Amino acid sequence: RRRSRPQAALLESEHLGADPAHVRRPQWPRLRAREAPPAMGTTRKLQSEIDRTLKKVQEGVELFNEIWNKVYSATNANQKEKYEADLKKEIKKLQRYRDDIKTWIAKSDIKDKRPLMDARKAIE
Repeated sequence: RRRSRPQAALLESEHLGADPAHVRRPQWPRLRAREAPPAMGTTRKLQSEIDRTLKKVQEGVELFNEIWNKVYSATNANQKEKYEADLKKEIKKLQRYRDDIKTWIAKSDIKDKRPLMDARKAIE
C-alpha cells in the first residue's frame, strides 16, 4: 500500500516526537534588572509633562471660575442646568489632573514640589 507524501511525513514526525507540544525548550535563567536612576531624557520628558499639566490646571481653574459665575448669574433654568453640566465636566478633568499631581508629588525624582502642591490646593 502506498502513502501520499504528506501522510508519510506526518507519520515520521509523530514517530520522532517532533510535535511542538513535546519539544522541550531550555529554561534560561531570568535576570533581574537593577533599577537605575532615570536617564536625563526621562527626567526632561517628565518635567515637560508636569509643566504642560500645570498649565492645563491653571486654565481649568480659570474656566471653572467662569462657569461658576455663569451658573449663579443664569436666569433661565435650562441655562443653569447646562452650566452645571459643564461645571461637572470641568471638575472631572481637574480631578484627573489632581491624581497625576499626587503621583508626581510622591516621586522622589522631582526636586521642587512647591508648584505641584500649589496646583493641588487650587484644584481642591
